[in-house]
Amino acid sequence: MKQAISKLSTLSVLFLQLTTVSYAAIDVNMEELDFLPGENKELDIFVTDILNWIIGAATLVCVVMLVYSGYMYMTAGGDEQKVQTAQKTITGSLIGLAISLLSLVIVNFVLETFLGQQHVG
Repeated sequence: MKQAISKLSTLSVLFLQLTTVSYAAIDVNMEELDFLPGENKELDIFVTDILNWIIGAATLVCVVMLVYSGYMYMTAGGDEQKVQTAQKTITGSLIGLAISLLSLVIVNFVLETFLGQQHVG
C-alpha cells in the first residue's frame, strides 16, 4: 500500500510540474503588435499573461482535486457514503479540467480571430 501511494504521489508531482511548465509566458516581438492603437502595447501582453496564469491555475486545481478524490476513493474502505463522495469529486474535477482546457481553446480562437495574436499557453 505504501508503494502504491509513493508511486501515485511521484506521478502526480511530475504531472503537476509538466502542467505548470506548459503555461509559461509567450515571447512576443513588440514590432508585430500593431493591432492596438497608440503606444501602449504592453496591455495585450499583460492580458495574455493574466489569461495564462488563470488557465494554468484552474488546470492545476482540477488536477490536485482529481488526485485527492482518487485518494479518497482508495481509502474509502467500502463505506458507501465515502465512495459516493469520492465519485462526485472525481466527476466534478474531470468536468472542471475539461472546462479549463476548453477555455484555452476559446481564448486562442478569440485571440487569433479578433486580435490576430499568437496562441496562449
